[in-house]
Amino acid sequence: MSIVFLFTKLANFFLFMRADPRWGAIYGIACLMSFIMFPEPAYGGPDNIIYFKEDTLKEELEKDRKGYWLVEFYAGWSPPCVQFSSLFAELSLKYSNDFLRFGKINIGTSPDTAKQYYVDISSMSRQLPTVILFHQGKEKTRVPIWDSKGKVVKYTFNEANLIYDFDLNNIHQETLKLCKNKKSKKEDNPEKTEDEKKND
Repeated sequence: MSIVFLFTKLANFFLFMRADPRWGAIYGIACLMSFIMFPEPAYGGPDNIIYFKEDTLKEELEKDRKGYWLVEFYAGWSPPCVQFSSLFAELSLKYSNDFLRFGKINIGTSPDTAKQYYVDISSMSRQLPTVILFHQGKEKTRVPIWDSKGKVVKYTFNEANLIYDFDLNNIHQETLKLCKNKKSKKEDNPEKTEDEKKND
């Protein structure tokens, strides 16, 4: 919906410019000021997401070799990223466990990380947000993708597409089994209590 409003404002700007450049300039400044002073509100609800800084993502991926990571690469100034944040939070609450984790990194403030993971962060970028699924520390799949000519393929970020494209239902079932195995191993080999340690 916000994209429709954006195009409507642009159309109005050009109509004002055509009628009288002074009115166009006034309208353009008013729109710019409203955009700066009243940005789209960021999602502030519950989530199960780990927020990474520039170096911590690579370290975590290298450390966690068994599990899956679904990571959103976003920029705080990007309206599509702001709109997507609530959906990503909902998915994290529904699917995350010890072996399927959700993460976010603000590449708007980490341009080196953007380059490392081949995400364009220019103002005209069609790669924001980018969501990448990592397994055993390596990239398994991402959206949006590039076509054979190297152009970004337009992607519709909705729950059904993300669940299908990342195979979240099957990965969730697989990781739940890993969680059960981990729990049963702990029950079979319980750690000694403090009193038992003192008696040894």
